Amino acid sequence: MKTSFQSLTFWKKLIKRDELNPSGYHDNEHTQNVRDWKEVFIYFTQDATEVSASHVLEEVGIMKTCEEYGKAVSDLALKVLHMISLNLGLPTERLDDYFQNQGSFLLVKRKSDGSWIPVKPIPEAFIINIGDCMQVWRNDIYKSVEHRVVVNSTKSRMSIPFFFFLAHTTLVKPLEELVDEKNPKRYKGFNWGKFVANRDWRVFEKQEGGNISTSDFKIV
Repeated sequence: MKTSFQSLTFWKKLIKRDELNPSGYHDNEHTQNVRDWKEVFIYFTQDATEVSASHVLEEVGIMKTCEEYGKAVSDLALKVLHMISLNLGLPTERLDDYFQNQGSFLLVKRKSDGSWIPVKPIPEAFIINIGDCMQVWRNDIYKSVEHRVVVNSTKSRMSIPFFFFLAHTTLVKPLEELVDEKNPKRYKGFNWGKFVANRDWRVFEKQEGGNISTSDFKIV
């Protein structure tokens, strides 16, 4: 896979990711208005036929691998989602509808004192982060993990992250079953599609203020 990614050099300019094309190659992303030191190739597993960059995977011979890997990690993500639902006392498939038609180099920040803790990778295992939506759904009981990647100036590193996105039409808000007088809702609802679009726009160039986050919708 690493060799295949490096062999994309010829195609990089032809499949450049931009404000209108969410998939493809990009090497100029910004996080909190600071340019990232990385290059990425974004591929959507939900429906590769709709993604202009998918033909490149066929050209370099990794299309089948990407499809199989995408299916496997999607199934894994759904199983994790089911376990979270059960742990919250909800029906197993309570959150499934929100994901229909969706489109140690790691550090995590400890909430208690703000220090960064290295995460040691385990061979043949995945590192799973709780995302922003889960924090809002659970009304702050589960916390979205703030994380960052440590770069190395002498050695390259390749990661294959998978993001389990919601449908863009989803209204994200605290789940009604988990809100009561003792636990009032802590967030206003927001549209996931607009939330992602706002973040993606800031990826390409510096903007006033930081990235939009769930804290922007906090009530209490």
